[in-house]
Formats: sequence, C-alpha cells, structure tokens
Amino acid sequence: MTQDHYRARPRPGSLRGTATEQAVLTAEGLRHRYGDLVALDRKRVAALSGGQRQRVQLAMALVADPALLVLDEPTTGPDTQARRDFWHLVEQRRARGVGVLVTTHVIEEAAAVANRVVVLDRGAVLVDATPTELVSRLPDRTITATTTLDVTVLRALLDLDPALARLRVRDAGLEEAVLALTAARDEGEAA
Repeated sequence: MTQDHYRARPRPGSLRGTATEQAVLTAEGLRHRYGDLVALDRKRVAALSGGQRQRVQLAMALVADPALLVLDEPTTGPDTQARRDFWHLVEQRRARGVGVLVTTHVIEEAAAVANRVVVLDRGAVLVDATPTELVSRLPDRTITATTTLDVTVLRALLDLDPALARLRVRDAGLEEAVLALTAARDEGEAA
C-alpha cells in the first residue's frame, strides 16, 4: 500500500462506477471503506497478524465491487469485533444484490447469515438446503437445562408442571444438523 493512491489498471467492464473511481483509489478511501488499513501501509503481508491479513484480503476482494463475492474462511484469524464488522459488511453487500459465497467451519456464523447451506464432507455434497430445512431433517430434538436439582427430582417437577419458568427449551440448530448428517454418513461407511 502507498499513502498516496493506487492506480488501478482495470480490464474493460471489470469495475463498476465512474472512470475516476476506477482509476484512483485513495488509501484514505480504502481506510474508510475497509477498516484502518492505512496503518498497515508500510508492512509486508507476511508480517501482518491473521486478522490484519484478512482485512487486507477483504479490501482487495471488494475493490472491484464484484457481483459475486467468494470468500474462503474469512473469519479465521480476526478478533471478535473484526468478525462482527465482516458479517455486517456481508449483509450490506447482500442488501445491494451482491451474491456472497462463504466457506466456513464456524457453523454458528453460517446459521446466522446463510440463505442456503451446502454441506461438504470429504469432497462430496451431502446436502444443499436452507438452514431451516436442514434442521427440520433431524429426527430428534434436544432439551438442555442447567439445574442443581437431582435428575429424579427434576423429572418429578416436570411431571407436575411442564411450564416451569426457568426451563429453557432450545430447538436444534444448524450445527447439530450438520454434525448429525456427517455422523450418519460415518456410521453408514463403518457398517
């Protein structure tokens, strides 16, 4: 990065916006759009932290304002705030009609933002569905409660009043669905 500007050499039709926007991208503009990258302008990429590298890579991916944004494990490395900023940016892009394809092992993040989930296991597509469809395929639901009560006492209380105020019932999530799917495949191969 330089402190002055970048000279973009776009191929015809590769960038959107005015000719001026295409030709000169200022470091200040990048800083405002993609986080404080100006502070990194004199560092080699190899010297950056994982989170800083991810911010630089994201900025590079977004400079051309692509119609389809493809990101591989984009939240590996950044801190919690940087991950939140990333997902906020993804939502902004999606709202503008940009297609976003993200690979991730962080299932909770995928569950929060995905329209569709494709589960790959050892190179094979196991399922392509919405998160809701995938979770609905689970045969069982889990009820998790934290209590200091003995299991026998808890069962007796549930029999008396199923509407206990402190009982929290959480439906299965996308992570449980993915784990059940891959475990079922492993069991099938072991048989």
